[in-house]
Amino acid sequence: MTLTLTLLGSPQVRWEGKALTLQPRHLALVCYLALNGPTPRDDLAELLWGPGKSANLRTALYNLRHAPGAETWLQDGERVCVVASSDVGALEQAVQSATFTGVAPLLASDDLTLLYGLKAPTPAFDEWLGERRQRVGELLSDALWGAAQACRNQGQLEQARAYAHKLTLHSPEHEAAYRLLMRLSHEGGDAEGVRTAFERLVAALADLGGEPAPESYRLRAELLGAEGAVAQGTRYTRGDSVPGRAAVLVGRGELLTSLGEGVGVSGKARPTLLHGFGGVGKTALAAEFAQAFLEKGDVLWLHAGRSSEAELLAAARGALGLTGTDPDALKTALGRVSLLVCDDVWHAESVAALLKLVPPGLNVLATSRQRLPGFARVPLGGLERESSRRLLAATAERDLPEGEADTLCHVLGDHPFALRLAGTQLRGGATGAQLLARLANTPHLLEAPKSWRDEERESISALLGASLDGLSDAAYHAFLAMGALGSSSVTPEFLGLCTRRDLQETEAALTELQHQALLERRATPGSDVVRYLLHDLSYSFSRHNTTLRARSVLKACRAFVAENSRAFELLGAEMPNLIGALETARDLNQKEELVEIMARLVIGDAYFSARGHSPRSLKLLEVALGWAKELGMLERAHYLATKVGDTYRELHQDYPQALQAYQEGTRFARLIRDTSREAILMSLCATTCYLLGQTSDELFERAYKLSVEADDGNAMGVILQHRSYVAWSQKAWEAMETFSREAIKIANKLHRAQPSEQAETDHTLFSSVVNLRFYATINLSEARKQLGHFDEAVSLRLQALQIATSRDNQLWQAFALHDLGEMFAGEGNIQEAETYLRQAYQLYRANHAETEAEEVSGLLAALNESEFTPS
Repeated sequence: MTLTLTLLGSPQVRWEGKALTLQPRHLALVCYLALNGPTPRDDLAELLWGPGKSANLRTALYNLRHAPGAETWLQDGERVCVVASSDVGALEQAVQSATFTGVAPLLASDDLTLLYGLKAPTPAFDEWLGERRQRVGELLSDALWGAAQACRNQGQLEQARAYAHKLTLHSPEHEAAYRLLMRLSHEGGDAEGVRTAFERLVAALADLGGEPAPESYRLRAELLGAEGAVAQGTRYTRGDSVPGRAAVLVGRGELLTSLGEGVGVSGKARPTLLHGFGGVGKTALAAEFAQAFLEKGDVLWLHAGRSSEAELLAAARGALGLTGTDPDALKTALGRVSLLVCDDVWHAESVAALLKLVPPGLNVLATSRQRLPGFARVPLGGLERESSRRLLAATAERDLPEGEADTLCHVLGDHPFALRLAGTQLRGGATGAQLLARLANTPHLLEAPKSWRDEERESISALLGASLDGLSDAAYHAFLAMGALGSSSVTPEFLGLCTRRDLQETEAALTELQHQALLERRATPGSDVVRYLLHDLSYSFSRHNTTLRARSVLKACRAFVAENSRAFELLGAEMPNLIGALETARDLNQKEELVEIMARLVIGDAYFSARGHSPRSLKLLEVALGWAKELGMLERAHYLATKVGDTYRELHQDYPQALQAYQEGTRFARLIRDTSREAILMSLCATTCYLLGQTSDELFERAYKLSVEADDGNAMGVILQHRSYVAWSQKAWEAMETFSREAIKIANKLHRAQPSEQAETDHTLFSSVVNLRFYATINLSEARKQLGHFDEAVSLRLQALQIATSRDNQLWQAFALHDLGEMFAGEGNIQEAETYLRQAYQLYRANHAETEAEEVSGLLAALNESEFTPS
């Protein structure tokens, strides 16, 4: 006595052969348990009714216990279970045992959709059902494939053909099934069946934006002899239908129009090449163009593939009804067609031989992953985002939430074949969230069905790999090198150091990759910095296949930072890669490398002083500080500790952390016997103590005494500047003015002492003097404003802004603009205030100064008496 479930097609439940009538949710419950096995009660309740609905489950189980035989097939404890046999179970057993006789009637059924017509009671159940349908679909493919092979081995060719044919209908993308169908047709003496199966394969893959694998062409050639040679030719006339067109041509309308204006040869324009890597829809676009061209005249379509010169010429002669090898006869026959299409060209010399015979006036269009000499190239890359979303929805046969669809398109690089492949998985029941989870970090591994494996189209990876075949060595190595970087974006300057090639060769390689639609060129108007950005799909593939060692990237990172220490825009463009390299150094325990690179980025008038720290870079700075101490690099440790303190004090207002770092920096200054630096750090400790509400006067006095002992004017000026800041906090405006004027006097004196030579011989001292001039000028401006001299205060702040701009220090610029905005707001000049504050806000946000950005946002909101919405 057993419970029997039919799960394929409309679900049915039978006990001892008699149908049981169950409520829809009870039916869903029984079917789920039959497929999923024993399930905790809480999980079951949430799946079928929602969170906190355990009472509904209790009621349902109570009702089910009264069904016939329930005491046998329903097990109800902490876990709920149904003991039953099902058609899905029979399929699983057949596949495992490779014995398909018992499931032959099932495989002959017209409807094999899992739980067809069952309404999902909750979104969670709907998600589970979609995933399960996809798994059962793969099981059905395996069963049909196994049954076809088993029948073939037993000599039952017609039954084997029936199973193979059904498999191509069930999984139109199952390329191996078409090849099996071709073999079975050939073994049955049906040459037309071979041709029909191959044509159906071409059409099915065209709908996916792809084309048959070389193995399929080779099989066609093997089975059909000369008719099936690798190079294939067909002449189309008005009224014919050109195969290979996409079911839905999305996002290529303008390109199709421009092709109509430019395709030509000899007396007209050069031959035109649709150029791009596999799967971008070159063949589909060429077929669409050829179909429209039939209104003007005949079209000769040649599938070139990897054919030789002789094979391609033979294909052309065969399609034009010629015998023999007379070139003049072929040239004459070519003059009777209006368009020649050479599709999927792999060998340029084959097409070059054919072009020598092309008469004037014949239009020529080719598609290839490689460049072809003599052709006007039309790059064919990813789709525009709106077109990508439309293609995904069309293939999935349903609309996705815009955000979800946009994310999928982005992850798949707007690549047409990838989008169509993703759409088939969505159509098979997968949700967008499930698909995104599968694609996380490795979108290039998006796979075709199992039957495509071990072939060129087993995944997007195979397509991309084939696209690299035609690249120059420099472009090939540049593409794979990008996979070792921390981001998908790179500048030629940094990539050249990574690959050890000069800038000109690197730029040429990147341009070649751009022409292959493997990356995009990004440049900001008015800037000399150019970045090249890999699509996520390409970057995933490159990451997976890179041959560049992490230590090589780290070495390039160190050289790049050394060569471009003041090129802040260029450093900013590479910062994701530099941070990635530093994190690699941390993970590989490359202590000295990390310390030295970070030191160049933070000490003195350096990048992070001008641009601020992200959370990632601040963590790395603290690691560098720890390793500098461990390695006994005390001078480095001193400066790194200072920068840790500055970051916590100025950008995060975390004064306890700042004080701890400054105290550590003071100790290191003492250990390296640098009295001047000890004095400066002691004054920073004093300032921070004041901010924490602690006494600071004694520390300031000790610091100033040390600066006098060291006879260091810069240290004296810095201490005076720090004291002016404390005076500002105390609203002691006269004292603030006095301290600031003295600090500026010292800074100007030091600055006049041959500042350019100073910068070359002691960059740290030079940058310290510039720092002193900026902050002392800001403080003097505040003092003069508070003492009633508004115009002079504005002038001083503008001077500070000029200092910041001359050093390309965006944080200083933001500070000065912020102050100017507050000043004009206080005077009631709303328009001027808003102009300065908006600029300050953008700079704060761009440089990780979130606390200051929030403060400015509040000021802008107050000015407008409403919530500020950043532009």
